[in-house]
Amino acid sequence: MNKDALTAVEVAEMLNIAKNTVYVLVKRGELDCYMVGRKMRFTYDDVQKYINRSRMRTEEPAWGAEKALEEIGSDSGDEEAFASTDVFRICGNDDILNHLSRRMMEVTPGLKVECIHKGSYDALTMLYRDRVSAAASHMWDSMTDTYNKPFVKAFLPGCPAVLIHVCTRTEGFYVAEGNPKKIFTWEDLRRGDIVMANREPGAGSRILTDVHLAQLGIDGHKIKGYDHARRTHLSVAGAVSKGEADVGVGPEKTALSTRGVAFVPLQEESYDLVIKERILETDAVQTMLSILRSFEFQEEFRYSSGYDVAGMGEIIL
Repeated sequence: MNKDALTAVEVAEMLNIAKNTVYVLVKRGELDCYMVGRKMRFTYDDVQKYINRSRMRTEEPAWGAEKALEEIGSDSGDEEAFASTDVFRICGNDDILNHLSRRMMEVTPGLKVECIHKGSYDALTMLYRDRVSAAASHMWDSMTDTYNKPFVKAFLPGCPAVLIHVCTRTEGFYVAEGNPKKIFTWEDLRRGDIVMANREPGAGSRILTDVHLAQLGIDGHKIKGYDHARRTHLSVAGAVSKGEADVGVGPEKTALSTRGVAFVPLQEESYDLVIKERILETDAVQTMLSILRSFEFQEEFRYSSGYDVAGMGEIIL
């Protein structure tokens, strides 16, 4: 990667956002770039400056997914028009989805696939409103001790839906190397000497956190840092890495890729894609299923710590 001539795709990967969002940030003057002919290019310093400025604006998420959707037409209020475009939109926060999107476009020339990076709650809401084609979810229902099915039924009333298994991940605590605060269980979050890096309401990790705190009778708002919402697992792990927080909650994969962060496993979760049943037989969905079920695609993640790809591509509802 040439750090003085990054493409929009490379910047999108660095920020874990959709390529279209990069263009929106440039248009709004939030991200600097330069032109090589008609091609937009970025320097590594441009991206770092954007990240640093975004840290100072907690009222606006750095990845700007919602703003990006507004820029490409959703602000008109015409949800049917949004859904009728030829873009297959996958909403969720995991590197598997980025790889899946790229692979779908490689396999099917002319098919345009975009990743919208949002939490499970927002993803299902957008799916219900036909603003995305597939929504990723990892929400735990404590009453049934199951993942996703109860939420799909509640979020998509009257809309027959299908769950497609992507992988099994382990959720746990992000802590500093050596775990200096000795944080091992949910009960430890009751202590007054702990600062937390938290996800936004509706994210699967936030739901997991809130349910466990409620079961223990812990008022999350009394935990330092609890109310400062962060929009990605990486930003949570980054806060622990920089010493801004003592603990965060998220999937193992992010902890393994973040310097200075150790992982305390808590429970396994099912990470699934949700689609409406009426599009199951479409070419785009069948392409997606074929890729997820392929040995080649699964091999990319089979030996990657933090993922169990057994059953990838299976329809479970």
